[in-house]
Amino acid sequence: MKPVSWAGKYYAQAHPVAANYGAVCRAKSQADFISKMGTVVEEADESLLWLELFEDSEIIPAGKLNELNKKRKNHCASSPDR
Repeated sequence: MKPVSWAGKYYAQAHPVAANYGAVCRAKSQADFISKMGTVVEEADESLLWLELFEDSEIIPAGKLNELNKKRKNHCASSPDR
């Protein structure tokens, strides 16, 4: 079995965010939109967890995630299911 890099693990986690967002754009109803957007928010939160792990292990410089975290909190606060 081939070892997986940190970047590979993050890519595997972050990729579904974009794919699921594409599904949001093709939602057939408001309920479908809300449901699919909830999935996007969950996937994005998991991706952020990976970035936080990278920061904690000093793979990403400390403080680099501040702006991204602010944007995430903004988007989550405006999400209809939150």
